[in-house]
Amino acid sequence: MKKTLSLLLSVFLIFTALTYSPSKSKAYTNSSYFNKIRIGLKSMANTNISIILNGDYLFNNEVLFSGSTFSLTISGTKILFKGQTYDEINLYPVNYNTSLLTVQSGTTTNKYQGDFKFKIIDGKIYPINSLFIEDYLKGVVGFEMSDYFPLEALKAQAVAARNYTLSNLNLYRSLGFDLNDTIECQVYGGYNDKLKNVIRAVDETRGQVQLYNETLVQAFYSASNGGYTEATENVWSSALPYFIAKPDTFDNESWKPETISYSSSQLNNLLKQKGIISQNDTFIKLDLSSLTRYQSGRVATLDVLYKDVSGAIKKITLTKSRTRTAFSVPSSLYNLTYNASTDIYSFTGKGNGHAVGLSQIGAKNRANAGQTFKEILSFYYHGSYTDNLLPKISQIIINKEKSIVNQPINITATSIGGSNTGYQYRIEIYKDDILIESSEYKENNIYTFTPKYEGEYTIKIYMRDNLSNSAFDDIREVKIMAYPTVTIDSININKTKLFTQEEVTINTINLGGTGNYLYNFKVLKNNSIISETQYTPESQFKFTPVEKGEYKVIINTKDVMSINEKDDTREITFTVFNKPYIEKAEITNPAFEKRKIEIKTSTFGGSDLGFKYKFEIYEDNNIIVQTDFVDNNYYSFTPQQSGNYLLKVYIIDNLSEVVEDIREFRIYVNEEPIKVSKLPIYWGMKGNDVVQIQSALTFLGYNVGTIDGIFGSKTYNGVVSFQKSIGLNATGTVDASTLKALNDAYIEKLSKK
Repeated sequence: MKKTLSLLLSVFLIFTALTYSPSKSKAYTNSSYFNKIRIGLKSMANTNISIILNGDYLFNNEVLFSGSTFSLTISGTKILFKGQTYDEINLYPVNYNTSLLTVQSGTTTNKYQGDFKFKIIDGKIYPINSLFIEDYLKGVVGFEMSDYFPLEALKAQAVAARNYTLSNLNLYRSLGFDLNDTIECQVYGGYNDKLKNVIRAVDETRGQVQLYNETLVQAFYSASNGGYTEATENVWSSALPYFIAKPDTFDNESWKPETISYSSSQLNNLLKQKGIISQNDTFIKLDLSSLTRYQSGRVATLDVLYKDVSGAIKKITLTKSRTRTAFSVPSSLYNLTYNASTDIYSFTGKGNGHAVGLSQIGAKNRANAGQTFKEILSFYYHGSYTDNLLPKISQIIINKEKSIVNQPINITATSIGGSNTGYQYRIEIYKDDILIESSEYKENNIYTFTPKYEGEYTIKIYMRDNLSNSAFDDIREVKIMAYPTVTIDSININKTKLFTQEEVTINTINLGGTGNYLYNFKVLKNNSIISETQYTPESQFKFTPVEKGEYKVIINTKDVMSINEKDDTREITFTVFNKPYIEKAEITNPAFEKRKIEIKTSTFGGSDLGFKYKFEIYEDNNIIVQTDFVDNNYYSFTPQQSGNYLLKVYIIDNLSEVVEDIREFRIYVNEEPIKVSKLPIYWGMKGNDVVQIQSALTFLGYNVGTIDGIFGSKTYNGVVSFQKSIGLNATGTVDASTLKALNDAYIEKLSKK
């Protein structure tokens, strides 16, 4: 790019990207960015060049060791090098990133990165330096701006130089290189590690370019616009939409000196020197009345009057940039006066250069005022935006942000942009800021990592284009949490013994994991699964058994992020019983009034914890007996009279402690078998009372003869024998005790029957 810097050598270009990028239908790409560019070192071309190797270099498969010094001289049409002549010399650094080649040409010495080719062009040894664009820019920016300039200004210059480079590749293809190192292109002075800010500016804008509608902006700039930018059609031929004329309040730079004066004689010589008029012409005057201006105030047209060799007066109209270059003034933003008495033309103006695009003075002032390089560029390149040629990681997919220790995590990266030749990825994994795992670059975009310890992990994904020589073109960082393996801490069951149709409830409490769990419950009876749930987040399980027996519940659990079929398993058992009911109540002896009745109940079902019983006896709907609940299923009572009785039996299972069954039974109580009207009964008495005694003795096996109702000797002897058999006084008279004994014996024998 051609630039006018003759009066303001200390002023340099600043570019800033837009803070907003218009919506784009497709991303701009430029694969040339990733290739090495060839810079013809025109300023270093000479008939004799010396080189010093700072690092090992390859020459025709021979290693030239670091520290070696060589001379290159012309020998006929070839180059003499190491005692032999060659058509061209090619040197390649063994380590591109650390090697520098020092070139000495005349009084100029520079250091360069990259490969070198030396060949003869126009009778001189012409060094051609091949290197990557970012390394090239570190040797350009420092010659456009001083290292002490604001960082945002240096960044802008880096973007501008990058734009220019990509827009002008193969400019000197016929000579075997892309650009040269002079102001014909961009001044390139090699590598200088002292330019810390320059290097930083290039690194921090790596890959960034200025675009307009998906095309590279022509990065025109000048030292100063004097307070007003200019449109391209007012300087050159074609109009570009991002170059418009508008005021610039950050640039009000006057010429130094402010006024430049010429006499007519001086203008006559200058215009001939510039080729405006021929050597045979004679300058007459500048026609000030013909002067016109653009919106910016710059001179648009100016007529030069001159006399040709024949003496004819002619006119030539200067337009656009010639209103500046014809008079070697800094800019066309000037006022022009003429003093006839002194024959002096005076140019007084502002600015320096064509004023198209970025103003170096304006950019510097804007950066000092706090604007970013993107904000600066958004002003000077109307409607443009900053984009990055580097590929970007567009998406990172982690199959789980929360994981369980010792379970793999898959990390998938997706990228866009770049050279479209593919991408390489590498991974760094940190825990507690300590690198614990890393990979080398490879084209596989999927990485599997298995955390071994619980806690937070930081995963850094580095990506670079397949053609990139950078350590990385993009980097993204994600964090994951690894949790301890899930274990079942406790299982709570509401009951381990229960009845059929009752609900059992199991609650599971877990430890570890992410805190989000899944549970699976299996119910087994006789080692067969009778019920099973799918994995759900429900930690409570309810089940209602319909059959008695032993049951086992298997509880499986896992974390929602776990890939295991199960993380932990436990078992719990419970026993199911049929509910008890009173099957029957039995009277173990004949039921007679005034005699104890033994009642025995039988129960079906129930638990193994035992039962409690309660008995109630009713006579004529009146309760006459009521017991508390007792463990005994036997009960006895003595009815005082014969008749119908109602027995109610209540049962409580010790498992439930509630009444599980109530049953009613009817009991008929007989009269006493031997009933007399009066006592005592003795020898000589007659009547029905005697018949009762005779009948009872006969039933009991005593011989009393004929039952005739006469208390005679046989009846007497029978009474005496009975009294003796049971230990009563043998009086032969039936008194109350004898009568009771007779009834007891009668009933006992009746029971046996």
